[in-house]
This record gives sequence, C-alpha cells and structure tokens, in this order.
Amino acid sequence: MKAYGAETDVWLTKDNILVINHDPSIDGVTIQDSGYDEVKNKTLSNGETLPTFADYLDILRKSDRCKLIVEIKTHSSESRTIEAAKAAVEAVKAAGLEDMAEYIAFDYATCKALASEYPAYMVQYLCDNPSQVRTPAQLCKDGNISIDYKSTILQNNPTFIDDAHKLGLIVNVWTISSNEEIGEWINKGVDMITTDTPDIGMKYLEYYEINR
Repeated sequence: MKAYGAETDVWLTKDNILVINHDPSIDGVTIQDSGYDEVKNKTLSNGETLPTFADYLDILRKSDRCKLIVEIKTHSSESRTIEAAKAAVEAVKAAGLEDMAEYIAFDYATCKALASEYPAYMVQYLCDNPSQVRTPAQLCKDGNISIDYKSTILQNNPTFIDDAHKLGLIVNVWTISSNEEIGEWINKGVDMITTDTPDIGMKYLEYYEINR
C-alpha cells in the first residue's frame, strides 16, 4: 500500500506489560488497573487475543517500509503516562527498530518528557481540544514537538501549518476520510494525513499527484 505508517495504541498494565488496545478497558476490565494475566486472554472484535506491544514489534520487523506510529494512551496520572511512554521507547530500542518508530500523545507533559529524553526521535502532540492547543512556537520551545491536530483545530488556526514549517516542525491532520478533504489538506501543505481508509487514500493521492 506504501502508506507512511500505521498507528497503534499502547497501555501499560499494573505489572508493567505494554499491551495494544484503543479503549482503556476490554470486556469490562480496565487495562491499566489490571495485571497482564487478567487481560491476556481477552479477545478483540476480530477474535484475536489482546496483543502485547512485543508481539506487535515482532510483526513490524518484517516490514521494510511502514513506520510504527505509537500513541501513548493517557493513563490515570501524568507520571504513569510518562512511564508508559518511556517503556514503549525502550521496547522499540531493544527490538532494534528505532528508525521505524514515532511517538504521539494527547498528554503534553508526556510529549515534553519524550522530546527531552529522546531528542532524536519524532514526537507529535495530539490535540482535539481548543483549550489545550499549543502554538508552533510553544511546541518548538518545548523540544521541537511536532503537530498532530484534529482538522477543526487547524481550520481554526490557519497560520499554524506555515508557522510550523518555518520552525522545522512536521504537521499531521486527522481524521480525514473523503477524497475531497484529502485534496484540500494536501493543498494546505500538511506533511501527513491520518485516515481510517488508507487504501482509498493512497489511490486518491496517486491520482491527485498525477492530475494536480
């Protein structure tokens, strides 16, 4: 498909095992408050059991192109979220996949902590709340943290894309579904687009690049 990357969401169990799940709970069990043995046999909607982050990294080793976009889910405390983030980075390093991974988080303190401790890695701040928006200047000052904003945030702050680029920051927009929107955001100059339909998005991108 040649997509830039694939996003995955990580949680840290009570006994410090990283697992992958979008929601904070599975089958009514809160992941961060439970030991790994309590959640390891829970099944996903596709029938597979809850994967560990280590399982996912084993699969990633077989890819020579697709980046791993690791979303650090917001845990019950700032310190625990930062622990989860650092555990994810160290797991990626141990797997020898540093060049294939980037990190995103809604928790700004976590983004700052990662940018400070691991300045060579791409870190992007996720935001969908107008009251929590950071300007490109703030992001740059706090460690060259790049932008991963919901489309409405960027629509309401039209200078952010150019401002970010002038500071050497990357801009991602989410979540874009229609071909028309993909074209609009390409024209606005974003670097990356998050979509739930990457196969359709890549086909349109190829068509758009030929006919623009």
